[in-house]
Amino acid sequence: MAREIVVGIDGGGTHTRAVATDLAGHVLASAQTGSASPFKDDLALENVRQAIQEVVTRSDRSPGDVVGLVAGMAGLDRPKDQEWAERFTALPGLNCPRLHVNDAVCDRAAASLSLGIRLVGSCFRENTVEVALIGGAVRSAAMQQAMADSLVQSGGRRYEIVTPTFPCAIGAVLMALRQQGVSVSEPVRSNLLQGAP
Repeated sequence: MAREIVVGIDGGGTHTRAVATDLAGHVLASAQTGSASPFKDDLALENVRQAIQEVVTRSDRSPGDVVGLVAGMAGLDRPKDQEWAERFTALPGLNCPRLHVNDAVCDRAAASLSLGIRLVGSCFRENTVEVALIGGAVRSAAMQQAMADSLVQSGGRRYEIVTPTFPCAIGAVLMALRQQGVSVSEPVRSNLLQGAP
């Protein structure tokens, strides 16, 4: 049995969600703990570390089997925030490359989001552009309505809000797989869809 796994983390202001997969995209384990934001929860460091440890343990692996980790973290906005993010994902025996990024644009205003969506949407040939909103704040009913209102037909394009194909933690797994040089082929995507928490 191949022991190598990657871990993806969606570290939000409310919950930390972690997923472990093998290099073929088979989801081996998932876990959810408390907030990952050090600005909202004094236990954020413990929450992130617990989520990582749980998915590694539930995968019947050790930290040394993890070959890549990507963590989207709430509150990771400035270069100096990398210091606390590095501490949050440091576990004994976990010696793989670790990438820390902002958890998403979920704290931005609907107007700023819709401007970015329209800019990207202008690059598509299709007249209808599907938009998947991710993150707890952005997926709230109020924010979805604000986005729908601000994304009225613009520049000859229609914007349609759709359900994301993968949860954020699986998106982090995709990044970790790519960092390991794994081609994200249709079988890998299929494995991820079948096992997505």
